[in-house]
Amino acid sequence: MFKNSFFHSEKTLALIILLAMLSYGKMLGQGFINTTSLNTLNITASTADKPQSKVWTYDGKWWMVMPNSTGTHIFRLDGDIWTKILTIDASKIARADCKVVGNVTHILLYNAVNSSLVSVEYNLGTYQLWTSRPTTAAVTLDYGVETATIDVDGNGRMWVASDGLTDINIRWSDTPYSTWSAPINIESGVSTDDICVLTAFNGKIGVLWSNEITKRFGFKYHADLDDPEIWSVNEVPASQSADNIGGGMADDHLNLAVASDGTLYAAVKTSYDLAGFPKIALLIRRPAGTWDNLYPVSNSGTRPIVILNESLGKVKVIYTENEGNANILYKESSTTTISLSPALTLISGANSSVTSTKQTYTEDIVIMASTSKLLTSVLAKDFVITDTPLPPTLISPSNESSEILILPTLSWNADISADSHRVQISTVPDFSSTIYDNNNITSNSIKVNSALAKNTIYYWRVNSANAFGGSDWSSTWSFTTELPDA
Repeated sequence: MFKNSFFHSEKTLALIILLAMLSYGKMLGQGFINTTSLNTLNITASTADKPQSKVWTYDGKWWMVMPNSTGTHIFRLDGDIWTKILTIDASKIARADCKVVGNVTHILLYNAVNSSLVSVEYNLGTYQLWTSRPTTAAVTLDYGVETATIDVDGNGRMWVASDGLTDINIRWSDTPYSTWSAPINIESGVSTDDICVLTAFNGKIGVLWSNEITKRFGFKYHADLDDPEIWSVNEVPASQSADNIGGGMADDHLNLAVASDGTLYAAVKTSYDLAGFPKIALLIRRPAGTWDNLYPVSNSGTRPIVILNESLGKVKVIYTENEGNANILYKESSTTTISLSPALTLISGANSSVTSTKQTYTEDIVIMASTSKLLTSVLAKDFVITDTPLPPTLISPSNESSEILILPTLSWNADISADSHRVQISTVPDFSSTIYDNNNITSNSIKVNSALAKNTIYYWRVNSANAFGGSDWSSTWSFTTELPDA
């Protein structure tokens, strides 16, 4: 008699689950737990360029480099206020890319062909010019260059990657990075619009670039112990999942993050430019050298970056909502199973060119965006895991409910620190035997895939786990399955 009732319909069950997920979004761990708006600053160049990182953290403080009407400066975050602590260049248009190595931060000041390198060292709560090279080093790049980035390999050698008119070029320098090698060409035949970005990982230097001519991305790496001229073949990232439509997979928007195991995460923009196809996407290179299929992030947006919280196993892609200046949005996924959350707003208002840090983070992170004249930034916080998760709270089927389908969907709320869950179903309340035992569930619901018996009482419970161990079991609930067909 209850089989067609409103309270036991599958639509109602789905609605209950959806409302619970919306109500407990923070418990499910989607997104930052809070953000603090920082003071705005007048600037004379935007937070571009797309692959660069202008922010870093050291000794419990956040730091950044930006230009204003009096030059290019290092700022320290004090509470929610940016404090200027050191002028490093007279340029009012330099675009910084920052790399932290111990107590030294190396800052590439990109200014087209006539770029330069400034290095600073931390001392008593502030920064001063690096005693090993207190002078600015010239970094001469190629005609037609659009941007450049730096990193330091495992042997202490610094590399800079940049585009020329139709080339992707690499240069290197050994400490104290006063002089630079001649350019090493690792790819030719790209368009004048294409750019590149590099990163150090697992004893290698890797370079990712766009190629709007071939309509694919490119990637090569160099092993630290090899001659600087020796580079791998082009891996053509995620080409197995490329669609031959519109302008193709590749556009000149790139940003990288690297995990401690060498996994590379790349936020990119495509040139598909067709409704229903991704505009913003995530590419992932595994430590074995394979690339996952492209992960769609959003069908609209521009200038994405990627940030990584390894302690939580979370990756976030942050981007401008639309072309031009717009809200700054982000989506988040577990690194264990890539499944991106709905879009969340990080910075409201007309901004673009979001930027952050090359470093992975554990609790909080500074993210900046701008117009050409005004810098906007936030300090965003993630939940910090310090213990095993709390036991889950069961949602559905409700306790002692009846007329439940023999292939039921079970759902629960979980502590924000939970990485996975285990579900048990038994015909006895002490679970001395089980008829269903499913481990390593990464969502907060599961549909039982083996039919239960009809008109039978079942008991079920859930526990959760993270890197610190497993929780206690939830309370035990029961349900009775539907009656046999007449």
